[in-house]
Amino acid sequence: MVRLVCQVLFSPQQVLFLPCPSDQQRFYLNGTSVVDPLHLKYLRFSGRIIGLALMHRVQVGITLDRTVFLHLAGRSITLEDISVADPITYASCKRILEMDAAVVDGLELTFSRDVHVLGSRSTIELCSGGKDVHAVESMSMEQQRQLLFFWTSVKYLPSDGFGGLASKLYIYKTSESAAHLPSSHTCFYRLCLPPYPSLKVMKNQLQKIAQEHVSYSFGTW
Repeated sequence: MVRLVCQVLFSPQQVLFLPCPSDQQRFYLNGTSVVDPLHLKYLRFSGRIIGLALMHRVQVGITLDRTVFLHLAGRSITLEDISVADPITYASCKRILEMDAAVVDGLELTFSRDVHVLGSRSTIELCSGGKDVHAVESMSMEQQRQLLFFWTSVKYLPSDGFGGLASKLYIYKTSESAAHLPSSHTCFYRLCLPPYPSLKVMKNQLQKIAQEHVSYSFGTW
């Protein structure tokens, strides 16, 4: 009985979960489930059924994607986490990250996304006023090189782009006042930013770091 109930809950008709394109037995949360005002109750019921199956060791033939467990744990979901659940979005974002800044500027990206639900389209802002904020307000290529050097002690990217670096790039929040400049731990590819009060202030502080004499002075710490 539990197995049959799970098959119904995870069927496309219920709009609660979607199968991963590369694994039809692996499911992640369907963002369009919000069209049903009772979707949270259905998801809670689904969790109880899965818990019942686990308690009685009933194999229901369903695997939950990593993103579901990250949601349950209250953890942030990174780009790498969605590679199985949404490979198209993953590949698209990876291509954008590997593009030159000038090319990305031409895409006119903003902190918003278009969502299509049952034939209707709406725009969701990823931050306040996000549809009017560009994803990239790029520095010059030379400033980008200086910032990369300050961040990693590497001034030029390898031929295969960021993927060729020895580590991912990390950004950390520090407890220093907003009057401080950013700092870095180049051995660990960490850029440390104080809690700046606005995007404009942060950009101005990064512009200071991107000056050649500054990045060369501090980039090797």
